[in-house]
Amino acid sequence: MRSLVALIAIALAAASPVAADVAPEVFAGIDAKLRAAEWKAARELALEQLDAARGSLYAAYLGGVTARLAVAEAGLGRREDAIWHWQVAQNLDRAALPAEFLASLGETGATLARQPLRQAGESLAGVVVYRTGGGSEAVQPARRVAGEPPQLSALVGQVPVPKALHVEVVIDAEGRLQAPVVIGSAAPGMIWEALEALRGWRYEPARKGSDAVAVLHDLRFNAPALRPLGELVELDEEAVEAEELLRAGKWEASAREARLAWLDALEEDKPRRELLAADLALRALAEAGKGSRQAAVCRWQAAQHLDERLYGMDLTPYGAAGVLLERYRWGMTGAATTTEGREAQVTKGRPVAGGGLPARAQGVALLVATVDEQGGLHRPLILGKRPFQTANESAAAFRYTAGPLDAEWLGALVALDAVCDWTFEPAQAAGRPLSSELMLAVTIGSVPARGMDAMRFYNDPRANGTSVIFRPTIAGPPHSSGRP
Repeated sequence: MRSLVALIAIALAAASPVAADVAPEVFAGIDAKLRAAEWKAARELALEQLDAARGSLYAAYLGGVTARLAVAEAGLGRREDAIWHWQVAQNLDRAALPAEFLASLGETGATLARQPLRQAGESLAGVVVYRTGGGSEAVQPARRVAGEPPQLSALVGQVPVPKALHVEVVIDAEGRLQAPVVIGSAAPGMIWEALEALRGWRYEPARKGSDAVAVLHDLRFNAPALRPLGELVELDEEAVEAEELLRAGKWEASAREARLAWLDALEEDKPRRELLAADLALRALAEAGKGSRQAAVCRWQAAQHLDERLYGMDLTPYGAAGVLLERYRWGMTGAATTTEGREAQVTKGRPVAGGGLPARAQGVALLVATVDEQGGLHRPLILGKRPFQTANESAAAFRYTAGPLDAEWLGALVALDAVCDWTFEPAQAAGRPLSSELMLAVTIGSVPARGMDAMRFYNDPRANGTSVIFRPTIAGPPHSSGRP
């Protein structure tokens, strides 16, 4: 077993009129129509691109498409549609369109610029918004009278991420939903489709005394089933031993055993992806027990990405380690930012190579993750072999019946594990750290950087080896109000 070999060069995207890590050519056709005020044609192009974007794991891609859809709708006078889609776009990517781009579109752009994304817990401008509960200002909760839970399309259903979502909305005095804010991150396509479904929900308004009032309201979808790990995945002997050590609170011993289980599983002729995912979850619990929070959270979320069933894993048998990781299931919380980070600058990245690598693993692994204000990684994902994929391409490598892994996908799994040991200085805006979306291209083994041809969207000739780009993430501060 030898060490992961990764080039450590850091490359930043050059400035462009669109989001810095999405190439201008991705949206060039739509942008040309927007600049020419050809609103109908721009809307049609955005809708055409929307299908592919909904199937992507890359939130900035879907956010960029949705933002342009909103601009086209504003130009067509469809103000309600435009504002809703603009808020959806900002939930996906706060920097989906730069302010100067909106300004160049005159009053059409100004219509959206006046609608910034609300922070979680905030009221609407000019509207008194209550929270339901007791006390001297008790408010009777709103009651849903129309609308069904979101039903995901087959396109989004096959994206390899747990389908969970936590969103805060304002229910206005007329019983309509406004100003959605995604708090718990989910698959980008789920965010889009769920928020589209919520638009049609209607409520009997909340009341304070006899008056209808606006209230904040939490919605959570797809709570975990809470089943033991052994019922979710068929464990091998090493994984069983590591799990027993975890139950006994023997963190160091379980960490060693779980890592051996991971390395041995990688060396199998036909590695079982679900077993590798379980090994990552066991390693995460051991690291949580030892106090290595950053690596524990990263690997726990990586495990849920590799095998969505682990989202429903019961963590209660593992004591304090389980309590820590419980807060980091997919769709429960998100890394918070209170600053639009379009002007954020990355000060430094410090990736540290590590992890075992079978000799046959090679290629350029394309990953996306979130780096928080402390420089820790959350929700690492394998994007695939190119940045903008269909859901079919992205999901193909994660089907349990897919058979043996090829060298590139095996390398991608190793890279997914390795980045959980990397640390970064977070992006900054106005001297303050903020969380951001990060994209990584990790050269695995001895493959030269020619694989970076797929990474030309970085728009930076310095791109080489491991390339890192930071972007602002969605969501306001996590909070723990009850389920609806």
